[in-house]
Amino acid sequence: MLDFLATATINDVAEIKTAGAKGGPRKQRNPEGLAIRVFRDGSVYPSPDLVSMFDLEYANKPAEGQSVTGNGFDVIDTKLYPTFQVGRRILIISPVAKASAKVDLFASTTYNEDNTPKSSVLDQGSKTFGSEELIPMIEEIYGIKFRRKDENEGAEYVDMLLIGNPATQQPWMLPNGKSVTFIPKKVSRGADKGAVTTTRRENPVFYAFLPAEVVNGTQATAEKEEVSHGTDEVAKSTEETAATELPARTSELPAVEAQDGQEVDAIVEDENPFKTQG
Repeated sequence: MLDFLATATINDVAEIKTAGAKGGPRKQRNPEGLAIRVFRDGSVYPSPDLVSMFDLEYANKPAEGQSVTGNGFDVIDTKLYPTFQVGRRILIISPVAKASAKVDLFASTTYNEDNTPKSSVLDQGSKTFGSEELIPMIEEIYGIKFRRKDENEGAEYVDMLLIGNPATQQPWMLPNGKSVTFIPKKVSRGADKGAVTTTRRENPVFYAFLPAEVVNGTQATAEKEEVSHGTDEVAKSTEETAATELPARTSELPAVEAQDGQEVDAIVEDENPFKTQG
């Protein structure tokens, strides 16, 4: 089912152009393995294993002049990032320091008066990126429909798995001798909301970011289970959903420009393999 990932490559040069302008019990909210559970309202919950492996937990508020520690994630649509060559359009995910600009998931929290985090990353359930970008991408790319308010059909949540290169069991890295890439980001507010710009990343590694039912290659069955999530009582009825065929990747993609409007060489010198900046 994942054979197409074995041929994925990362080009040493790619051009990109801007487009136009508290809930239920943790065991129910957090998935197992290296996964992120995406609920239909856009809230996202990492697994304990993921938090441990990628240092996602929030630390105490840093002192003035210091940066936050730990990591979050960038989520990338390969349609907008031709540097990553794969046989079809998918999502990929990359760990990145929380202190970096424009981190998509698990980047920030609020603090108590004693400078401790108000919530664990396991409990936070931030939903801005999930509702505005992640759910639309999952639905468009993988053909999975989330249940809308006042609807009876659709997924209550989807478990998104981090999958390395099947040939090596490791994440994908930039080609030898390269260390910098410019990944696409959508403007989230203002007059240019929805436009695509880019953000610089050093020494990134990438995982395929796939729904569990696609990875398993079987029909996904929603169990009968009452799940308390936020203020909603979620009743999950037993329903089989055919595993989604991944759509073909668009072969002709626009180039992306850097934020200064100059054409960018998407990748430059590299020496470091898997290292996120802390």
